[in-house]
Amino acid sequence: APDAAPKSKAPPPTSPKSAPGTSNRKLDGALAKDVAVVSSASGLSDVQKSDTTVPSAAQKASNPASPAQTVESTAPRSMADRLKTWSSGDAAPAQRKFHVAPAATGKVNKKTAALAWVRKMAEGTGVTINNFNKDFGSGLAFCAIMHGCFPDKIPMATLSAENRRENFELAFRVAEEEGQEPFLDVDDCVDLPYPDALSVMTYIFELQRRFGRRT
Repeated sequence: APDAAPKSKAPPPTSPKSAPGTSNRKLDGALAKDVAVVSSASGLSDVQKSDTTVPSAAQKASNPASPAQTVESTAPRSMADRLKTWSSGDAAPAQRKFHVAPAATGKVNKKTAALAWVRKMAEGTGVTINNFNKDFGSGLAFCAIMHGCFPDKIPMATLSAENRRENFELAFRVAEEEGQEPFLDVDDCVDLPYPDALSVMTYIFELQRRFGRRT
């Protein structure tokens, strides 16, 4: 028997092509339905519902840039973005100005100023003051300082370096009578060859602050 002619395969069924824009309209319609369901469930008013209506593709094409879409983002920009903006020519924000105090180079410090002050107070008394420890061992340095402030209360001509206790007591008593609060103890000054330098310097600072304007 002659060979039968080969049967041709039927082409697979094809789905009908949708017209252009049909899929977009279907998607827009589905989104509109979802919005309607959500708005009805949340109790939105008709005005609020109309505000939440999703625009169609044709509306988007005819109105590509709505006012809401043209508003710049209010999120803060990074420092790198701001630096780029400034470098492109825009003015940078005003910088905070700080006052920088000039260096203290060449100015005498507080200790040197205090030493110069006690030397001035001791002028004419025959007492030499070059430091805040050994030169205050006899108590005459304190007497010389108080003599410079109150000459009529310290009889320097009658004082001796041998009478250490009397010298300390006299100087401290006159200072307290003129308003200076007690600071150094006479026994502490006498028990050692000379009083503590830091304590002496602190006491001198107080005397200078209280009686410095008298000179």
